[in-house]
Amino acid sequence: MHLWFGLLFLNILTFFQETRVFTFVLQNTPHFNSRCLNEKFLPEKCVCKDNIAFVALECTNFTRLDDINKYFPELANKEHSMNKLVLIGAKLPFLPKLALQCCFTKLTIQESYVQGLESADSEFMFSELKDTFRELKVIRSKYMQLWSWEAFSALDSLTLLTVTESDMTLVPETFKKINSNSLSKLTLSKNYIKYIDEEAFAKFKKLMYFDISNNQIMSISRKMFPQKDSLLREINFSNNRLENLPEDIFIGMNNIRKINLANNKIKTLQKKAFSEILEKLVELDVTGNQIRCCKPLEWMLSLKEKGTSLKGRCHSPSNLRNKNIAQLTAQEICCC
Repeated sequence: MHLWFGLLFLNILTFFQETRVFTFVLQNTPHFNSRCLNEKFLPEKCVCKDNIAFVALECTNFTRLDDINKYFPELANKEHSMNKLVLIGAKLPFLPKLALQCCFTKLTIQESYVQGLESADSEFMFSELKDTFRELKVIRSKYMQLWSWEAFSALDSLTLLTVTESDMTLVPETFKKINSNSLSKLTLSKNYIKYIDEEAFAKFKKLMYFDISNNQIMSISRKMFPQKDSLLREINFSNNRLENLPEDIFIGMNNIRKINLANNKIKTLQKKAFSEILEKLVELDVTGNQIRCCKPLEWMLSLKEKGTSLKGRCHSPSNLRNKNIAQLTAQEICCC
């Protein structure tokens, strides 16, 4: 009996010793199951960050094209899972093709001075990525007015494009040459945009979310957007200088659910502009405008009956100033 217990104790002790050794090996094995490239193969000024949803190569303070041309060609020959390139604090005359010939499906340029791409020839720039490149973000960067947007014409899988907090002052004619096959989300917020080409977004038939808030836009037109069977669900025009909306602005946008017009200079909203979308509209925000709550606005009373979230207050007449529009009655707006 004593012998049996002795053997059992010895087996248990051996098991725990082996477990501790195995645990130690796992904890002290460098880059265990890492999707990043080994540090010794990374370009200078770059680190790899594994964020589960993507694996990013983050590079800071590139000031010479040699920073890219020297190291980036080797990335294509190494085994890794890096699929996003992040450039922070770059100061380059252009982004060279060599930066985009590897494996990146996403590109973020942040707090940088980049005067565009090496070439406007999209087939040349994205020859290795034209079927896989999906996302471009430019954040707090300069020289956006020098970019030639036709360089993105060959990107069949581009789904997201963002330019925000940058020095973009207009949306030029070349913007409509961006590949429209897959683009579903477009954000051009917090820039200095005053002018938009009249058909700038008209070819983006897959566009679902559009945000051009916090700019200096004074007018918009229906021609800017897809004309038939628009998939647009959310539009954000807030914090601009709009004084009115064209009567046909939402015609054909039967999938619209949310419209944000907050903090403009709008005085009235014509029923005709909203007639085709009233039944499906979930949210309308006109907060911070100069809304005159009179008879022409009576149609808006039906929105609360349909369950639409209506945000905004009357600016005039004086007896209704600051009155919540969603709480207006037909008697209150009948006499001005």
